[in-house]
Amino acid sequence: MMMSASVVGLTVPTAARLFRSFSGRCLLVKCSTYGGSCISLQPGQVQCSSSFNHSSFDHHTYSSEQEEYPRFRNFQEKKDHKNHKSSSSRKYLLAGFLPSFGALFGLEEDEKDKDDPLMKTIKRGIICQRQREFDKAEVIFHAALSSAVEQSNLKAQVYLYSCLGHNAFLKGEYDKSEKVYKELIKRLISEGYDENHEAIIEISLKIATIFSKTGRKSLAETGYDFCLKAQKSRVEKMDLNKKFDPETDKNELNTLALYGMILDWYGKHHLRNNQYKEALSFTGQALEICKKVHGEEHYQTMVLLSDKGCIHNLMEEWDSAITCLHKASEIGKKVKTNQLKVILYNLGMTYLMKEDWDSAARDCGLAYKFAYEENDAQLLKMTNECLTKANCKTKN
Repeated sequence: MMMSASVVGLTVPTAARLFRSFSGRCLLVKCSTYGGSCISLQPGQVQCSSSFNHSSFDHHTYSSEQEEYPRFRNFQEKKDHKNHKSSSSRKYLLAGFLPSFGALFGLEEDEKDKDDPLMKTIKRGIICQRQREFDKAEVIFHAALSSAVEQSNLKAQVYLYSCLGHNAFLKGEYDKSEKVYKELIKRLISEGYDENHEAIIEISLKIATIFSKTGRKSLAETGYDFCLKAQKSRVEKMDLNKKFDPETDKNELNTLALYGMILDWYGKHHLRNNQYKEALSFTGQALEICKKVHGEEHYQTMVLLSDKGCIHNLMEEWDSAITCLHKASEIGKKVKTNQLKVILYNLGMTYLMKEDWDSAARDCGLAYKFAYEENDAQLLKMTNECLTKANCKTKN
């Protein structure tokens, strides 16, 4: 869920990411249920039986935090969600607002930056990272780091250390990532940054997530609590009833995006530990922040609604799950994302668990249609099993 998603330019923050960035991861995410998002419900054996139990389905959690990318983007860059690949190949869960280039470190993007060799090199590394070419990205980042050192460009050095830590994070090399992030925090503090600076909060969030993913639950929660407390104190000073302008309220939007990212990722931590009530609470709060940053009908809003619906599903709260997933599907239709098929599948599966066979067949049928058109073999198999079960029960 997020750090000061400002990662455009030489910003350590990846902040808007899940919020300002989805498209991503997130927020996460991610859509939020299949191959690139928060929760995916996969059917087990399909057979005609007198009852259908939630336990007959395997589910796994997918942390959209993994899909966060430090990025160089203009503040209001709009992603074309139509170009997202199927979940099996989707690279990130990001989109929406991004702060101005280098916002957190006072480095603003201008025309001259576009032709700067160092900036071009960094961007090449980020492109490789998004294409999951992590080894190649690492080589490029190290080359850029050498140039930054030669130029005594401290802001670029800091950002590149962030990129290297993030690259290791995405590869699942958590030990390496943790070491880089810890050293980066030490460096920032030695440069005069306060420990509550948003850049440090974002890095601390990444470290907390590494703790979470490596089973160090107590340390993870200490880290998440630190991030949450620090960012909440900023948000509480804001007027959340105002309508934020993306041009004049960049700092406030960035602060909100980071706060939402923290809530989202903390929710995923609880989900990892099967603490569904807590996961639902944090995801719900993240959703409300996302609405303030992006609005009611944004891609990321859709993702978080889908995440929330899937958590309700895991809690066997079918009606609440259906409400969230239905809202998510309506947004999906408007933003024209190919993640709609994933939401429809989850919606159909929830109807199946509720034993509403006709509705299950309808939504899984639509998901099957979209999966067929996009040649998504994995989802085709899953939707076919859903349809088989629903049709079998309907005939009975």
